[in-house]
Amino acid sequence: MHHYLKQSHFARERFGNLKDGSGTLIFDHGYRVAIFLNYFLKPYHLDSELHESLVLAGLFHDLLEDTKTTEKEILSLSNKDTLRYVKEMTISFENCSIKKAVKPLYKTSDELTIIKLADIYDNTKKSNFVTRINGLTWYNNFYSPLLSEYRKLMDYKVKKAKKYKKIIKGLRSFVFSEVDLFEEILKQFKEIL
Repeated sequence: MHHYLKQSHFARERFGNLKDGSGTLIFDHGYRVAIFLNYFLKPYHLDSELHESLVLAGLFHDLLEDTKTTEKEILSLSNKDTLRYVKEMTISFENCSIKKAVKPLYKTSDELTIIKLADIYDNTKKSNFVTRINGLTWYNNFYSPLLSEYRKLMDYKVKKAKKYKKIIKGLRSFVFSEVDLFEEILKQFKEIL
């Protein structure tokens, strides 16, 4: 990610030590999403501007949601496509059900689907390591039901995908094998605790 040093430093400064519901640093999550996208997308030989926009959107995807960062600041460090993807990724769970919060994602771009799958992958992968440390309540009450909604969303998005169907289909399969592992871990922990 040395190519995106300026953007990475900006995101790190903005997130500071903010943590998500799992108790892990939000910046670290965004940084891993960006690294994952950069790595996963290489074999597909996307246009370099698109590749960069997706990677930066992965890095920045929680900035509007969790910090006081402005759209103008994101645009100054990226491009209009990155900003559009970050805006599409920004959803709110305040005062609504998980189902209602996820609903807007059904109308988003294929590019957003790629970023969202990388987001789900990283959130789930880290959850496999911190579930027991953080306790099962948040995972049982929020994250597991959210993954259930994301499964429905991604099944729909694979069917509707156009230009990037091959990427989305491959990524969905990869990501949801990690989700299956998480659900098994959660189930096993429930039985022993």
